Amino acid sequence: MRKMILNSLKNIGMTIKVEKMNKTSTSYREDLLKDLKDNEEAAAYLNAALEDESKEVFMLVLRDVADAKGISDLAKKSGLKGLGEK
Repeated sequence: MRKMILNSLKNIGMTIKVEKMNKTSTSYREDLLKDLKDNEEAAAYLNAALEDESKEVFMLVLRDVADAKGISDLAKKSGLKGLGEK
């Protein structure tokens, strides 16, 4: 089950763009963050991580959603620190 969920998380946001007959792939991270700006996509991504029942996976997914929504940048600009940061 965990492998299936991780594979589905990995595939979210992966696309291929075709420009002037040349195939170029876009970065996984760029596509993921673009997709996660959509609230429904973000919710599905978070729900898939919850099914995994791993705190580590959920924290990684939560960070991805925060990055997509610009929350991480906002926290940095405001001086807020994450757990374990000094």
